[in-house]
Amino acid sequence: MKLLLVVSLLVSGPALADTTWATATGELDGHTIIYRYVEKLPAGFKTESQPERVDISWSYGDANNGMPPPDVNERQIRFEDLLAPLEPSIATLAVVRTGGGDKTWVYYTSNTDVFMRRLNDLLASEPRFPIEIVFNDDKQWALYWRFWRSVDRSTSDSGS
Repeated sequence: MKLLLVVSLLVSGPALADTTWATATGELDGHTIIYRYVEKLPAGFKTESQPERVDISWSYGDANNGMPPPDVNERQIRFEDLLAPLEPSIATLAVVRTGGGDKTWVYYTSNTDVFMRRLNDLLASEPRFPIEIVFNDDKQWALYWRFWRSVDRSTSDSGS
């Protein structure tokens, strides 16, 4: 499945100042899927420094055409904001997939134990989030690069 690149933009936060983000859309089982992903990694970034992939999924059902209802979306934004301190020293958020009743954040890290300790610290004061976490050995960032190559950039509207 080819994905259509919709827009790319430069994120201006201090941790990700040189990271170019983009969005793409696709379709799966009749549902629109929206992807937010790193289009261009910072200069000098070595993917091999973060060989472990952490997939964090939040299922919410597909009653809203597969997209999260507003109240769930607000909690998901809060969740992602809480995890921002993980970057860039502990992990890199590479892809966020939303649609089909599920939102998944794909992080890469050098150490899953450190990642989990920090994640638990960051979430300790919050009500429990309905997430599932799966760890994968992905030294080559295979999932990320496979996704990245699948994006159709022929209609891109680059903001960088």
